[in-house]
Amino acid sequence: MKEFFAAHAVELGIIITSITAIGVFVGPWLASWWERKKVEQNRKLRAHFQELRREAELVMSSASNLAPMAPDLSIVVAVGSQAVTTSDIEQAKVSASFEAHFPERAKRFGTLKQEAGEHNTNCENFRRKIVTDFREKGIPVEEYSPRDFCCIYEQAIDALLNIWRELAKNKPRWPDFQQIYSVQADSGYFLRAQHWASALAFAKTEDDVKKCKLVLNEIADDIGNQAEAAKVLDSVNKLVKKGREFANEFSAKLDEIDKYWPGKKTDKFKRLRKTCQTCKEL
Repeated sequence: MKEFFAAHAVELGIIITSITAIGVFVGPWLASWWERKKVEQNRKLRAHFQELRREAELVMSSASNLAPMAPDLSIVVAVGSQAVTTSDIEQAKVSASFEAHFPERAKRFGTLKQEAGEHNTNCENFRRKIVTDFREKGIPVEEYSPRDFCCIYEQAIDALLNIWRELAKNKPRWPDFQQIYSVQADSGYFLRAQHWASALAFAKTEDDVKKCKLVLNEIADDIGNQAEAAKVLDSVNKLVKKGREFANEFSAKLDEIDKYWPGKKTDKFKRLRKTCQTCKEL
């Protein structure tokens, strides 16, 4: 072996020198290439995060703007100080990438949507129950217009819900059904309550007027109806609070990721090669 190295010392020296020269040239190039690759991947990953953050803005806006829809106590997404624009929280959808990167938030938002849907179904059922109560007392519920028969108008249900909502807040009844008065029409009487814009009922005769007043007050005084309305109102308040807490927590998480990009050790925005299609393509 010694003889071999001695005989080929020159050749080995040339090879070693060549390898060293190549290493000196290629090493920095490889390092530079790897750094450029990391910078480019980081740029794409951050662009992906910003894209998901824009999607999250809609989710957070929908959650933080949940509000009761007067007067029926259903819950909607209300935008603007006067809630002039409303929508169903179901309209806010999340992508597969969103679910992959924020699974816990996607699950919580899905639960919030489900609970809002169940609440609105309960509101619809409660309203139908009131309609049934009127019919069982011998007075049908109809849309507003003069009729050839005695009836309660659908707007009266709105007035009832408002009364029960005020009672649930320990406030005086409004409108006050003890102050119902009649206004003569061509074919009968409209029944109205003070400071309530819509007519409550239509009566053909004075006896019908008395009957409508009695039935309206009986249903307004029903303890079961008052308790159910209080339950619905409590549901609204809990959903509104839950939505705002969710939005605030999620917003803080996104801010932390952005501020300490790609986030702190326990809460990083990671490239998910297996579960996120966009990450696979980076």
